[in-house]
Amino acid sequence: MLRLANAGFKYLTNCQGKVEVTIGTPVSRWKKSPRRDFDLLVLDAFNSDAIPMHLLTQEAFTVYQRHLKPKGILAAHISNRSLNLEPVIINLARHFNYKAGPSLMMLESPMINGGFLPSLWMLLSHQRKIVNSPAIRLAARPLQTNLVSIPLWDG
Repeated sequence: MLRLANAGFKYLTNCQGKVEVTIGTPVSRWKKSPRRDFDLLVLDAFNSDAIPMHLLTQEAFTVYQRHLKPKGILAAHISNRSLNLEPVIINLARHFNYKAGPSLMMLESPMINGGFLPSLWMLLSHQRKIVNSPAIRLAARPLQTNLVSIPLWDG
């Protein structure tokens, strides 16, 4: 994977910031690693038909929480044509005392064959004022709070 990332794509070589490539999932690699103190942690792996469910488990969120700063943001891209991931994230947010913005981000992303697909994002933070900021509220829709309760996923 690393060879392909460096050979076929220019993002890593052109990036002006500090880049650290880690092979493996955050859960497996970060479980025992020293705390990282991220301001932002982005989960962007759920828009295919076969989602990596292990990234949405209690175990995974325990790891994310350990590596996220107290005022950090966990951003989850939950667009999926087959599964409604909103109740999964809401349940995890409640369990880990995250504040989910009163809104779900709706951004437009272009399709390859023209037109647009909605890109749905949930922002979580332990700081309500962060996920409740005016800029986020302007670009969002209300959360679906009437969702069926589902159990937490075990890892």
